[in-house]
Amino acid sequence: MNVSVSEKALIDKFALEKCNVAWFKLAEFVGRKEKERAIGVYKLLSHSLPDDAFAAQLEGDLFLAFNDEKALNAYQRSAYLYEKNDQIMHAAFVYEHMLGLRPDNKEYLIQALRLYGAIKNDVKIARCARQLVRLLIKNDSLEAHGELIENLACSIEYQWYVQESAVLALIEFHPDKTEYISDYLAMIIRASDNKIDYTQRLSLFFAKISSLNNLWYERARALVSSYENITGQEAVGNTP
Repeated sequence: MNVSVSEKALIDKFALEKCNVAWFKLAEFVGRKEKERAIGVYKLLSHSLPDDAFAAQLEGDLFLAFNDEKALNAYQRSAYLYEKNDQIMHAAFVYEHMLGLRPDNKEYLIQALRLYGAIKNDVKIARCARQLVRLLIKNDSLEAHGELIENLACSIEYQWYVQESAVLALIEFHPDKTEYISDYLAMIIRASDNKIDYTQRLSLFFAKISSLNNLWYERARALVSSYENITGQEAVGNTP
């Protein structure tokens, strides 16, 4: 049977209106906390969604609205499908959203770090790496932490941010690792040579050390003085 242009337009308009009603109903059921009815409407709507990755992401949002643990499974499936479809940024964003729900999940951090590394997003790499470094050190996984630092796929300026976080975590959780912490501190102090912006940031870093552990603050100051005596130049400027 042939369908005229006007008839097709009416059919399309009817389908669109039906879809809009379904979205409205979905929002209404979620707002009223009617889980089963909301899921039923979602299943109908999922067939009209642009792709499986987005459908899985929406499913995760739906389960999350009802505080259902199935949300994480749906999000993980969504991230997998986004990556499979070569939508790396979308996949990374989903893992970052999952980290908002489970900030101490090492696997989510590793996956987010890997994906941001693939698209060379230095800001996101450093952010995920700092969070992962802290978690590894907190769990006493110092070997894994060292390997992560050595293989960071971002510019040197962002690597210093991660190393600063590592030192702060070591001082907080393992202040007795004297040699380990001193080595990282020495690297950070040397990085301040002839870098005005970094020197200014280093002052804030030292203030954070002071708030965590006064003994380590004094040791860090001693390292600075020793470095200045050797090089004949000021390493930290007006560090407090």
